[in-house]
Amino acid sequence: MDLDIRFVNKNSEEMNQVRELYEKTFNDTKEYKEFLFGSIVPDSDTEIIAGFIDNKLISMMFLRKKKLLSVGQRVKSCLIYGVVTAEDYRNRGYMKRLMECALSYCGSIDIPFLYLIPINPKIYESMGFVLAREEKIIPLEDIECQREEYIVKKVCMDKEQSGGCKRISDFAITVEAANKGITAEKNELYFLRRLEQASVENAGIYIIRNKDVSDGMEAIVVTGTAEDDSRIYVTDIICEGEWEDSFKYAKLVTDMEVDIMPFVRLKPIMIYNWINMDLYIKLNEDI
Repeated sequence: MDLDIRFVNKNSEEMNQVRELYEKTFNDTKEYKEFLFGSIVPDSDTEIIAGFIDNKLISMMFLRKKKLLSVGQRVKSCLIYGVVTAEDYRNRGYMKRLMECALSYCGSIDIPFLYLIPINPKIYESMGFVLAREEKIIPLEDIECQREEYIVKKVCMDKEQSGGCKRISDFAITVEAANKGITAEKNELYFLRRLEQASVENAGIYIIRNKDVSDGMEAIVVTGTAEDDSRIYVTDIICEGEWEDSFKYAKLVTDMEVDIMPFVRLKPIMIYNWINMDLYIKLNEDI
């Protein structure tokens, strides 16, 4: 059977097949699916490459164009996610053909850096991806922090709070410009999207400042939801200093929110086609 590979027109009826295949495969909450298909997928920076047989969708992936920060320099990149083949069509090489199409497309528009968060890294090794970071679970039980010195404030989705996303972004970009690793460019839209996602996951963004300072911020802690049991954990910490020194800020948040598990979770990351070895360095942020 011949596989017809093409980009999905997001205004076409093919999107019904895209959503159906996604919902059959991924065990996301109803709220997250609405967020994904209502906000992320329709965005102009998201593309869908799909394989059809007799106009039936059997395989697909989402491509999300992003910019990464590496030692203060912005690098065009693409996140590959939502990778799935319908169960009856697996193990026939269809996904490899879609990936070849994705790599060719990114090369044609001068995107030199691709990454994904794999469920099984071995699947992607044969496609040229390299595991840059294994999954890390970092317990926080033994981390010491002096809570009385800090104010922890959760950013909300109301107009007054979400309007402060630019100030949060300015702090994040300034801090991470000196970062030796690679991280997503945390612009204003990034935090607005994280706030929107947090609202459907009961997660959040937290600003931490020293009580002796009337304004500004010392750190930003972002939480997320564990897929298996819906509990909340820390996904991202933005602060000056070494990555290990930032755990105290995560501990401040976990102490304040009783439903947050006391650990930091960093997901595994695989990369493809880096432009120079400066990019192939230890990642220390959840991008």
